[in-house]
Amino acid sequence: YLIGVFIQLSFTDPGTILRSPTNSNYKPNQELRRKIAEYLKIVIGGNAATLQAQLPEKMTSYAKVRILDGDFIRSKASLTKLNAPSRDNSFIRVCYFKLLFCFFSSLIIFQYEAIVRKNNQDFVMTTYGCLHQIIACQLPQTKFWDTYCRKVNSRVFLLGLVEACNTDGKDATEEVVFYESTRATRIINLRTISSVIGRVKTRNKWGIIDRSKGVARTDFMDEGDEDEDE
Repeated sequence: YLIGVFIQLSFTDPGTILRSPTNSNYKPNQELRRKIAEYLKIVIGGNAATLQAQLPEKMTSYAKVRILDGDFIRSKASLTKLNAPSRDNSFIRVCYFKLLFCFFSSLIIFQYEAIVRKNNQDFVMTTYGCLHQIIACQLPQTKFWDTYCRKVNSRVFLLGLVEACNTDGKDATEEVVFYESTRATRIINLRTISSVIGRVKTRNKWGIIDRSKGVARTDFMDEGDEDEDE
């Protein structure tokens, strides 16, 4: 039996303001639909392949998101469509709750996505990445989805497709953080995005500039390095 902590998650957030341009007839490809289904499997349960087959054909995509009293974030997909040069504000700080569950005698650690915009809890893990897409997935009013949606009391899921930086869970407001590589894109809960970050390229790696706690670390650059800010 599963013994642990249950968190009631809500997926409509007055603190997350989705911004135009929008595409209400967006049709995710099969790879993206697979990733959405894998995310839903973690959040609401079920078989990923079955969930994928029942997903709506059309979803709504957004170019930008504004965190209430916080940062303005633009998706990487929208930046590539701009003709004029624009500041890249698609790199973000993401925070997760870490929950412990016991299954029989085995200890399993899940990284649950939840509302984490206060980053001073010991059980919060920080990651950084690039927000490629912003998607609102509204599940249909069908018998299949009724059981699942009752678990989270919502049919609307605000999602982000994120390419995570390999930073080993380090917090750039607490220490110097670099990354040289990224991971494959995956779906996250849009509400786990905490803020926009900056980056500085030095010696073929990127340093993270995180001002989310009102502090920006600037001591990771060696004198004489050629660097590139974003």
